[in-house]
Amino acid sequence: PAQLADAPETRGGVRSVHRRLRRMAQYECHDYDPADNDLQAEVLRGRTLETYRTIEALKWGYSVIIGVTMGLIAFAVDALIEGLTAFKFSATRRLAEKGQGSAAFVSYLLVSLCCAAVAGSLVSYVEPLAAGSGIPELKTYLNGVRLKGLLRLKTLAAKVGGIAFSIGAGLIAGKEGPFVHGGGLVGGGVAAMGSRALNFALPARFASHFRNDADKRDFVAIGTAAGVAVAFSAPIGGMLFTIEEGA
Repeated sequence: PAQLADAPETRGGVRSVHRRLRRMAQYECHDYDPADNDLQAEVLRGRTLETYRTIEALKWGYSVIIGVTMGLIAFAVDALIEGLTAFKFSATRRLAEKGQGSAAFVSYLLVSLCCAAVAGSLVSYVEPLAAGSGIPELKTYLNGVRLKGLLRLKTLAAKVGGIAFSIGAGLIAGKEGPFVHGGGLVGGGVAAMGSRALNFALPARFASHFRNDADKRDFVAIGTAAGVAVAFSAPIGGMLFTIEEGA
């Protein structure tokens, strides 16, 4: 022990070091550096032309899946917002047409408060990382910082549900930031072809090519581009946003 600098000499000291290392492991950076060693070179030399063609086809296929999925999510969010808004204003209009101005105001206020309460509950009790636009967190992730829970399925549910109910409540909020975060979530899930929350994952022989930090980052960046594209109906703008802000 005398030859080891700052080495713990007691059982309590060892436990304290272990606790500190576990806390530090939560903020460990992603491994984006390309592997450059003899073993990796041998693996790459062992690949056939058909393997490279398969990987290239999967990249394009996964990109299409990300875009289609984000389009479907955008349609669902828009439909939910329209449904909530129509319900709120139709109830208010019916009461106002009957001359019940106070009841109309109370109805409008209660529906707005309920929508805001749902949105707040989603980010308070389901996943706090779903609060805000999500763009700073996505940029942090793309630059290599590991944020626990950023790309989980419940984060996606809280994000899209929260923004729909926030807009339905009449709060000053937009879909651009949440769709960027949602696109990154979809991209990360598609790259892994699995979900811990759903306890589902394709076998490694079908989805092992992109289960690493570097490839997952690329698909998350593609997802952010798809998120901007569906938020503004601007696919080229989504690509430029990702190049400028994310990747």
